[in-house]
Amino acid sequence: MMLTNTTPLTVSGHKALTWRSISHQSLAAPHVTKRTCRRQNLSLGTSARYLEDQERGSPHRMLAASVVAGIAVLLVHSSPSLAVQTSKDQTLFDRGVERCSMEQLKKGAKTRAGFSDFAGEPELLVNIEGCDYSAKDLSNDVLSGVRARGANFADSIFGKESSRADFRGADMHGATFRNTNLYATLFNGADLRGADFESALLTLVSFGFDKETGKWANLEGANFEDALLSSSDVKMLCQNPTILEDDLALLGCLR
Repeated sequence: MMLTNTTPLTVSGHKALTWRSISHQSLAAPHVTKRTCRRQNLSLGTSARYLEDQERGSPHRMLAASVVAGIAVLLVHSSPSLAVQTSKDQTLFDRGVERCSMEQLKKGAKTRAGFSDFAGEPELLVNIEGCDYSAKDLSNDVLSGVRARGANFADSIFGKESSRADFRGADMHGATFRNTNLYATLFNGADLRGADFESALLTLVSFGFDKETGKWANLEGANFEDALLSSSDVKMLCQNPTILEDDLALLGCLR
């Protein structure tokens, strides 16, 4: 569920805006006739001839084998776009040459913006893990629910909606998240040095330790002015060992 009846606090003491989001929410044996029996005998005869052909290596069987082998070679050496088009479980947006494009971020954008808790559904899933979106203006893009582990967003500008996203292990140093809804987003192990979270919604955001990379989210020099955090969010944030002393004081951390 998104936030309801939660009293947020702001880092610098300014009055916090009220954030509201909507969560969504036994057969009988067949009758055998003489005709059926004749068909069965015919079938058995055909099967016997097929087995004989197999043993002798019939020309038809050899031709079929050659065709199958040719198709296999074609698929192995085909272009990435062909592999994408013939995939049964993923779409063009999910694999191949288009996976890291700006167009990828448009997939289900309106739905993900309003219902980010459904962003993991196949028709909405945006997987941009390891992609490079550094120094991009993403202010008009929706990154809610994206899977972006290990991606590069260094010095990029984020828009209003990036809730429930997975940015674990991503390079996001110098990124701007001003007034961005980051509800329940994962930044574990991400490089967030100098990132700007001014007036961002940081409820249930995780800036913790990433077991896969063995690193904490690096918050050295990050700006949290007027960011919306509950007292429990601040308590969790203060456990991060990379936060500078001045920022600890600003956040109200006690160590």
